[in-house]
Amino acid sequence: MPTVSAGSGDSLTEIYYEVRGDTASSSGRESDLTTHVSVLMIMGFGATLDCWEPQLDGLLNHQASPGGVSVSACLLDNRGVGRSGSPKARQAYTTTIMAEDCIAVLNALKWDQVHVIGHSMGAMVATQLASMHPDRLLSLTLISVTAGRWQSIPTNWAAIKYAWQTFWASTIEDRAKVDLKFHFMKKTLNEVDAKYKRTRRSLLHEEYVEGQKGGGVGQPESGFKGQLNAVWTHRVTDSKVAAIKSGHFPMMVIHGRYDILAMAKYGEQLARRLECPCMMLEGAHFVTRECGPEINLLLTHMVYHGQRIHNNPRKYLKPAADQPVTVQDQDATVEAVTLLQ
Repeated sequence: MPTVSAGSGDSLTEIYYEVRGDTASSSGRESDLTTHVSVLMIMGFGATLDCWEPQLDGLLNHQASPGGVSVSACLLDNRGVGRSGSPKARQAYTTTIMAEDCIAVLNALKWDQVHVIGHSMGAMVATQLASMHPDRLLSLTLISVTAGRWQSIPTNWAAIKYAWQTFWASTIEDRAKVDLKFHFMKKTLNEVDAKYKRTRRSLLHEEYVEGQKGGGVGQPESGFKGQLNAVWTHRVTDSKVAAIKSGHFPMMVIHGRYDILAMAKYGEQLARRLECPCMMLEGAHFVTRECGPEINLLLTHMVYHGQRIHNNPRKYLKPAADQPVTVQDQDATVEAVTLLQ
């Protein structure tokens, strides 16, 4: 299993990672960018790298790449979950430390520059990474993101109710039931899967439980508390925003309109601070699962055509609830696909 040592002292641990796609030419060096691109994907709280599977098909589909450009994707288990180590000290978990974990992985792979994609807590880590090492990024995509601290605490009644249920959950099965309510729209959970003839609630519950029980790949208590500390202590200051913008790379925020865990208004606020497009899709926190095709389209075009987004800073993506995804640009409204292709 590929791992790399990261951190020092009480924060020293092993970070597990995998490389998918083209592994033969994945140096990530600037001289290779016309024929090869490298992508770093950072998953969120309590989630392993396996949660990126729905996005890999889109990114690694060579038919979508222009001119035969190949792509390599690096996925990692954050410290505190999965096959990575879980330091005992809560202070061993901050988005700064976790961003340096990512740098340790990139250095081990000898990848100089990458497209960075983060989801939820992983998007916080990606934001921190971009502020610390803007020269290492080719683009930045933040999914279901907030600026941390008080924004990371849901304040709507549904989230408060589910948080109370989480507190009283005594088994992995009970915890999984509540997590589903946090992560997906009720409409999604009640849908019947055409292939398996079962509700998505049933299928996802089974997946969540197996993920926690299967071979110790879940999250230990130290990792749970540590990652909570990382989320709570994360801040996006004006100086960090300035550092990120100094990189002059394309950026995009993607958010689920019905996210009760990371509220959509906070993702929109961060997008405005970064002066980048904000795409609101019809999903909840795990919009990557609920809006897979749309997410895959956006990620693919950010990786292959991101500079076109960067060259259109006035465009702000905000679809109406009952219309296809559109781009608002002063008097003109065009489909998002038109902008990105």
